[in-house]
Amino acid sequence: MNQPVLRTHALTARDEQGGIYGLELALPAGPVGALLGTPSDGSSALAKTLAGLLRPTMGSVLIAGKNPHQSPQLRRSLGVLMPDANLADVGYVRELIAFARGLRGTEAPRHSWYEPLGIDSLAPRQVASLNPREARTVVLALVFVVASPIVLILFDSLAADVTAHTLRPLLKEKAEQGACLLVITPSVQDAIALYNDMATRSEERRVGKECIAVC
Repeated sequence: MNQPVLRTHALTARDEQGGIYGLELALPAGPVGALLGTPSDGSSALAKTLAGLLRPTMGSVLIAGKNPHQSPQLRRSLGVLMPDANLADVGYVRELIAFARGLRGTEAPRHSWYEPLGIDSLAPRQVASLNPREARTVVLALVFVVASPIVLILFDSLAADVTAHTLRPLLKEKAEQGACLLVITPSVQDAIALYNDMATRSEERRVGKECIAVC
């Protein structure tokens, strides 16, 4: 097996919705890993910690050997869809996407994310006018803006206006480019639809009260 790109050791972290305690993860690039959970059982805290937005209270998280909380450069190479699709109200969606591309410095080819996710229909809309599913779709598009991501972390990605049929090829392309992929979802069906192989589910951990499947 490839060496882990994303690794946690005895990770304990908590946000306003729930906490994780003593979590061990080791995920390589390529295969799509799936974690089953909801924000209240600590999955939200996990996503924030992996993204470098929340400092662990105990334990550690390393991505490509670096602590995401301490490395702004590393965070620019992460694509993260959080539980809450909070978008900056900068006017129009196209302006938000242009702003995000500028922050990243580089972007993936537009045909690889812009067209499949239907952003052309959302681009002329005002950010404030988007419903929750549309807003989540825009955040998902911002995840795929990252040209050469080290890690993609997608929380409940199928709650956006996107199907597994659309999303799976996009994940496959990123995996082939060497990204580590982690899907967090409360739905067993969504996990099965997006991660690689049910038969490779080799171990189970505990996050709050929920079981995590690690492939």
